[in-house]
Amino acid sequence: MRDTELHRHLMGLEAHWTVTRVDRDVAGGWVDVWADHPSGTRWTCPGCGRALPAHDHGNDRSWRLLVSCQFLTYPHAAPPRVA
Repeated sequence: MRDTELHRHLMGLEAHWTVTRVDRDVAGGWVDVWADHPSGTRWTCPGCGRALPAHDHGNDRSWRLLVSCQFLTYPHAAPPRVA
């Protein structure tokens, strides 16, 4: 299994998200994981509940997850926004 697929499963990403890049620092004990989605993906509007295409994306964000495989994990993504 490739690093990208392994981290998609470890982070519990849904089917429309893919991991595009994984950088790790073994000595530092951290892993950076970048997630993206295919163009044309439809997202559920939090206001009305309809499935809509992405209008644009928010700023790139990074979160700190709990330790996975004894490494601090930092996912990175630009959250999609719907109109």
